[in-house]
Amino acid sequence: MHTISLRKIFLLILAVVPGILAFNVKAGTIRYDYYFDNFTLSSRGIYQNLVFGKTIQTAACGQPELPWASVSLLIPAGETASSIEFFGEGLVEIPGSVLLYPHQPSEPLSKTTEHQFITDKKAYASAENYPRTSCGKLITQYMNGYTLALSSFTPASYIASTRKLWYYSKVTIVINTKPSETKENLLLSSSKSAIERVKRFAQNPEMLSQYDLPLPADTTDYQMLIISPEIFASHFQGLIDFYQTRGLKVKVKSLNVVYANSAGIDNAEKIRNYIIQEYQNNAIEHVLLAGDAELMPYRGLYCEVMSSSLYTDNDIPSDIYFSALDGNWNADSDSKWGEPGEEDLLPEISVGRFCASDINELNVMLNKTLMYQQSPVIADLNKPLLVGENLYNNPLTWGADYLDLLIGTHSDNGYTTSGLDSTQVYDTLYDRGAPAAWTYTQLLTKINQGHSFLYHVGHANTTYLMRMYNSTITAANFSQVNGTTHGFMPVYSHGCYCGQFDASDCIAEKMLCIPNFCNVFIGNSRYGWFNEGTTEGPSQHINREFVDALYNDGERAVGMAHTLSKIATAPWVTAPGQWEEGALRWCMFTCNVLGDPAMQIWTNPPATISGTVSYSNATSDPLDSVTVYLHKNGILAGQYTTNASGVFTFPNVAPGVYTLETQCSKAWGGAGSSDALMVMRHFVQMAYLQGIFLAAADIDGSQYINSIDALAILKRFVGITSSFPVSDWTFEQKTVTIGLTGQNTIYIKGLCTGDVNGSWLPNGN
Repeated sequence: MHTISLRKIFLLILAVVPGILAFNVKAGTIRYDYYFDNFTLSSRGIYQNLVFGKTIQTAACGQPELPWASVSLLIPAGETASSIEFFGEGLVEIPGSVLLYPHQPSEPLSKTTEHQFITDKKAYASAENYPRTSCGKLITQYMNGYTLALSSFTPASYIASTRKLWYYSKVTIVINTKPSETKENLLLSSSKSAIERVKRFAQNPEMLSQYDLPLPADTTDYQMLIISPEIFASHFQGLIDFYQTRGLKVKVKSLNVVYANSAGIDNAEKIRNYIIQEYQNNAIEHVLLAGDAELMPYRGLYCEVMSSSLYTDNDIPSDIYFSALDGNWNADSDSKWGEPGEEDLLPEISVGRFCASDINELNVMLNKTLMYQQSPVIADLNKPLLVGENLYNNPLTWGADYLDLLIGTHSDNGYTTSGLDSTQVYDTLYDRGAPAAWTYTQLLTKINQGHSFLYHVGHANTTYLMRMYNSTITAANFSQVNGTTHGFMPVYSHGCYCGQFDASDCIAEKMLCIPNFCNVFIGNSRYGWFNEGTTEGPSQHINREFVDALYNDGERAVGMAHTLSKIATAPWVTAPGQWEEGALRWCMFTCNVLGDPAMQIWTNPPATISGTVSYSNATSDPLDSVTVYLHKNGILAGQYTTNASGVFTFPNVAPGVYTLETQCSKAWGGAGSSDALMVMRHFVQMAYLQGIFLAAADIDGSQYINSIDALAILKRFVGITSSFPVSDWTFEQKTVTIGLTGQNTIYIKGLCTGDVNGSWLPNGN
């Protein structure tokens, strides 16, 4: 295909229809319109909240909560967001007297003691217009090389002393930009997956057409990087071979190699700089850090949260440092990494960590990762288990209420997520509605019955989780979850410190290091955070976006689903209350994936796609050594090389719509003067070619059959030329829709390009 055609097609792919916006761009200015209607006034005791869709309720602690909307706007390459302006139209007064709810602080999930209800009396006695500024913090962030302005705003205005409340039905946000003084953003990515992520995230994806995009590469060297200590480096061949069959190329680099080929002030920065190098050179998408904290360095990030008291930590073990690759996370070169303004909230890649201290633990993790994907226990694959505790008594707060929002589609608390299918079978273990709190023996019984995923909202610490202690985590206690009787299961928990991988050993590591039960753990290396008396909170927000990535976006790789959850949550970090309080930023740091980031999560039972590739001649000769590529949403989901009978098989395929494309490097032949004559007869409308025979006649890739194609066949037949502008082989492209289970058989026909009468015998018989 000609370069100009690729460019046109690529730009067409980027065109999308705007949602609730009117968008325009001029030099140094981005304008975007937001619309507000259909409000509700919800009651909370003597207080109320003004609620719009796609807004969250927030404020500085003790001050009146207002609805705040997020801003995530693409700005031109080479620019930085310098200021934000707010213009409101269509002012609407809410009738009556409205006493808005005073915002209460987020609390760590390990906290059980009550605190006093907080009200800022000065704010509620004020006769001034509130808030003083309608916009939140403005920051510039980069995602896969694309520049975004992140902020927030409220369409509402309030005078607390008179309890009068207004809102604008239309708000125009103006982002002013200026040339960037730094070169912090990475090389611009034109990969399909990166473009799709930007399109989903940016409110003005039309702006992509303003970027001078490089042409997408047909291939990359590899997609997954494993970094490990030298003693582990030779143990990944089974994983490499398995992913190769799925179309995912993997390379392993020892720490010695990484340190020798990367600069940095310490080993953690050397690892990150090496990852940046491989991202820029090869567009890698996943990184597995294989080694516990004593073997594999981590970066401790700084954050503080102004809750009912001040919480500060300058050593939060956080692998977002290795996945969000812009800047260096420490612009002022002090001892605090990731201070506000230094962080990168938009990760480019996914990162996971094997917390293995020795070869035995590593092999256990590898075995569970491979068995889960290669030979799943079919009966367990759509039975998630939701485990919820009593989080707080005054106001009463149930983990079950949080977990309910992971099921089906919900727009609660200002953002919409679609999670577990509400019609599928799922199991629960809830304190809510039970005569007594559930016990860990009840939980063990549930787990040993087999489930696809375990979601937990409750209290925890380093060695305690789901009412179990480290001593409880034994292979004997989880004897039925052995990968054969029942399948291994991923675990996601909001609990505090349960994923503290810098400790020896946290309970998540215990779960991962035994041969049974858990194969990947998503959880917190420090505090998790919730909001009392609500179904919202920092940990909850990220969890809901995670299930949305799995079920709604169809992202099955656990690490990338985790990355998408961080990206979707990022704009809210700038909102008042969230920015000053800091709990949402804290959770962006503390929530990590302990496990293989490329591991594909089962959200439904798998199906199989199989079939044959054969030559479209009278004898349908099978074609061996042909590569069949399986794509879902334009992203490679697997590849298979046909055997001597032309057969290919893709096992364990999740539901969805797939396309199959085929490539062949076998010798060309079969086209001659009779084929050229048939092409001419088609051109002058004396006879017509159809299907794959028509496709094989398009010698120059022009999508139009004419005398030029006929002449090209003749010239190659007589030896004047030795190649065609297009590939030597033409194959049918097939699309298949996969349901929940079953065998799906696909027959693909191929021809040597130009052999429009199907005369070639590729096997020589």
